[in-house]
Amino acid sequence: MPKRCSALQLQRDIKVDYKTAWTMYHKIRELMMIENNGVKLDDVTEIDSTWIGGKPRKCQAEKKGTPGRIPELDALKSKYEAEGYVFNEGKYKKPCKIGNQKRGKGVADYKETVAGVVERGGDVFAEVVKNTNFAELKKIIDKHVQKKDSVLMMDKDTSNVKLSKLIDSIVIDHSKMYSYRGLNTNSIESFWAIIKRQIIGQHHHVSPELLNNYVQEVVFKYNNRTVDDMFETLVKFSMMGAK
Repeated sequence: MPKRCSALQLQRDIKVDYKTAWTMYHKIRELMMIENNGVKLDDVTEIDSTWIGGKPRKCQAEKKGTPGRIPELDALKSKYEAEGYVFNEGKYKKPCKIGNQKRGKGVADYKETVAGVVERGGDVFAEVVKNTNFAELKKIIDKHVQKKDSVLMMDKDTSNVKLSKLIDSIVIDHSKMYSYRGLNTNSIESFWAIIKRQIIGQHHHVSPELLNNYVQEVVFKYNNRTVDDMFETLVKFSMMGAK
């Protein structure tokens, strides 16, 4: 399958210089942000963060599957299922098991932090953030998650005592497991994979200053994956911007 049209290909197709093609692409990404900023999520939602940039780290050697029964998580799962939330277990994907490098926030090669929240089976919102402290994550949740109608899944690294007070939530400890009976952050982690594949496969390198533009492009395409009116939507936003 061919890659999406690059700025160099656009330059050749419409016979403009590279700077013009590159600028056009970023203007389009800025239009995408208009819809992204209005995203509202509810039901089972997942929040997480990732690093983009620097050298890719090798896969981990350890293997973490689904453990035996965990009473605390069983109780939380039963509580929220009684309220109407559904935690689909899906098919567990084992992590790759090659290499043995350091991982986590202490890895110096990772340059930029992206935080995001996704509704299972629904839309996503993500953006570049300075850090993943409570204040930054609260901004995202307050703006994009309908807290009274949601239960938030997060890993132990993302969790914060204050976040648990802000919204109903369930924490998964990735040092022990990746998924437990449908309790996981697989949806948001799959979204991170989409962003990284596009950057590595199409753009190869992006500057930190413009990384958020590329993130917004992937958010917009993800949220419009089941409809075919992306072009019309962008034309509408371009007319709104001209007012």
